[in-house]
Amino acid sequence: MLRQTSFASLSSASLVLLCAGLASLAACGDDDPVNGGGGQGNGPSTGGQGGEGGSDTPWPIAPALRNPVDTPDAELAYEALLLMGVNQIGSESTTCSKCHAITSGLLETWKAQTDTAVATCFADPTLPTKEAAEAVIQCARQKASPTSSFYTPKLGIYSAAAKLDWFNFVFSNALDEGGVAEYAEFVNAVDMPKATTHWTQAEFDIVAEWFARGLPFLKDLLPDDPGPGDCVQNITPAVGDHIEAMKTAGWRAENAANDLLMFGCAGAATTLDCLSTYPSASDTTFGTGWEYMPDAKLRVLKTVNYSTSYWTRSSADGRFVGHGGSAGGGSSTIVDLLDDSSIDINAAYDPGFFPDNTGWIFQGAPGGAGICQQSLLVSSPASVSFNEPACTTTDAVGLYQHVGAAPNGGDYWTVDGYFVSDNGGHEATLENPDAYFGGNTVAALTPLIYNGTDYVTKSTEYKSTPYEGDIVMSPSSKLLMGRVSGPSDNQDGFRLRRVDATPNGSGYDVEIPEIGRYCINGGKPGISFDERWAVLHSYVTGEDAVELGFTGPSDPGFTAYANQGAANIYLVDLLTGIVRRVTHMQPGQYALFPHFRSDGWVYFIVRNMDNHEYIVASDAALTLETTP
Repeated sequence: MLRQTSFASLSSASLVLLCAGLASLAACGDDDPVNGGGGQGNGPSTGGQGGEGGSDTPWPIAPALRNPVDTPDAELAYEALLLMGVNQIGSESTTCSKCHAITSGLLETWKAQTDTAVATCFADPTLPTKEAAEAVIQCARQKASPTSSFYTPKLGIYSAAAKLDWFNFVFSNALDEGGVAEYAEFVNAVDMPKATTHWTQAEFDIVAEWFARGLPFLKDLLPDDPGPGDCVQNITPAVGDHIEAMKTAGWRAENAANDLLMFGCAGAATTLDCLSTYPSASDTTFGTGWEYMPDAKLRVLKTVNYSTSYWTRSSADGRFVGHGGSAGGGSSTIVDLLDDSSIDINAAYDPGFFPDNTGWIFQGAPGGAGICQQSLLVSSPASVSFNEPACTTTDAVGLYQHVGAAPNGGDYWTVDGYFVSDNGGHEATLENPDAYFGGNTVAALTPLIYNGTDYVTKSTEYKSTPYEGDIVMSPSSKLLMGRVSGPSDNQDGFRLRRVDATPNGSGYDVEIPEIGRYCINGGKPGISFDERWAVLHSYVTGEDAVELGFTGPSDPGFTAYANQGAANIYLVDLLTGIVRRVTHMQPGQYALFPHFRSDGWVYFIVRNMDNHEYIVASDAALTLETTP
């Protein structure tokens, strides 16, 4: 549901007793809405008569944001979880559970977001004035800037009401002529769930009431899952076999054989000499310098004068860089580094580029995921609506997708599944994303073929990935790597899987055996085109204090990090498990969303929480390759 994302099943006997006793449990509630009784709750309720919108035009009456529900606590909890798609209690819905493993920890996180939204954005849902409606719109943005993207976590569970009457009223009346376009952008960015079926007002009222009461009976229906145990690093011989095969059969080798022209490499004697015309991040323009790894360089490719949203990804040749957010307050952008131009993209977030440099994908386009030929970008359009002949859309590919392609003319692939949102650095971010993944998590692998006009999906294979989510795919589509859940929904390393896909006519038979485990924590990784390396960002916590040069987390020098946060880029050798830090970001500086281009350069974004961001390139992996 929200852009974040298991739980132990109730025993059959417990479920029968709970369901049988719902009527008698009504007595557990009381009439005190503040203390979570069976009354109206303490959240927003109905709209009402507003003030004047102007001297001559009366301000209209707002519809209800939510309506009170008087269902007893236990029954209310059960009905809300059914609506959210918790199949352990018999739900057949896939509303929230299509993207998220609905755990008690995740719901408590959503509740904290919802409580903040109720206290700020929805403090007076009657909307007595136009100014009150305008304030709601600004409150839903990621930052204070009027061009900042709309941001789902700012709304909590109320993101599921984006298409209902109250929000329609807000935009229609607050923005006058521009309300229709702005409302469409708002819905595209925050509306949850990302599915064809949405809750009615009455269904939303049930869920909102449960959150307003403080999620009573949550632990009874969703007891904590013990998880898979502590991480133990394990790199099997299959990893080395795969890396050896990719030296000649992977996308780095194939793109080089096909003479793929890499951005910024014209006239360069070696790959390490590419991008030499761009300023070094050690320049004092960028503070005290961000470089950390000996002999490795960081090049600043572009200053981005707007707030980006969610991850950044680039084309195989490094020319095009995509992310959510835009200079004009629109949905998303693809930057063309060749001519320093920006292309407005009518989609929300989650860009991906195919490893053969022929196509790209963005989530939140009209109709689902938008997929286009890369030739469209080369033609330098001002914008992409996904109505172009070079584009198609599909609802077969879920959020937080990652893409690959089988070399030598094989099918394209996407993987999606359970995820936890990670869009840090816009404010102080002091820990890595939680890992709300339980024993029932799955990954969806969808093959696509390009028929000369469109990208057409074949049947999706759903594979069990217990306690694992945020899964990415290697460029060859032959590896998967996911974040693993540990105690208290904290991350406990990464798991590496091999993808064995056998054609069966209409699709594939797929197996995904585990071949490696790596005990480092951080955000979603990117895998190199030769499939030797993984790169990821990790937020600075107290556990990093000694590595950063302090005596410990209580060292006074670490205080700025403890208050402002930071994130660094790390490079993982999949063959040996050795981890190396690439950057040395200062407090309040966030290096995020690293990924490889075909020749081994790494791209990532740097945020300084001041609406200035930077697209940065690193030669860290290439430097290690040439080091004796």
